[in-house]
Amino acid sequence: MAVLTNVGPAPYAPERTVAEIEDSEGNRIVISSMRLVGTSIRCACGAVGIEALGRPIVGVVCYCDDCQTAGQRIERMPGASPFRGNDGGTPLIVYRRDRIRDLHGRDHLQQMKQLNSSATNRWVARCCNGAMMMDFDDGKHWVDIYQARFESDPPPPPVSSSD
Repeated sequence: MAVLTNVGPAPYAPERTVAEIEDSEGNRIVISSMRLVGTSIRCACGAVGIEALGRPIVGVVCYCDDCQTAGQRIERMPGASPFRGNDGGTPLIVYRRDRIRDLHGRDHLQQMKQLNSSATNRWVARCCNGAMMMDFDDGKHWVDIYQARFESDPPPPPVSSSD
């Protein structure tokens, strides 16, 4: 007899389905599968949508000169919505690159660099001048998503223990 149960009570935890099966000799066999839960990220007008799967690596607020200058520049663009904090910091949610999926509107994204020689790419939705994310030319394994673009509160990063 097979019994299917859903465990994974946290809203951003991977959805796990477990099937327990008993073979003809009475041995219990457990089969498990997981699906990462996605979080929607959209530009201000909704024309660009991406999905971040699972939990982020970390949440940070950046105060570097490059982020300050780029943030001011993007927020001055026509129709742009603010994405920096009241203290001028740039709240970012960091995900593994392989956990980001395009949903729609990729053709609206425009790459922006502070300097041509910079490895940092800021991606802005041209439709509403909404800052969407940052990635890097030098092959880093992560993508920084501007926290203001999450449709709901972003999932918390994993908690590590010092034990």
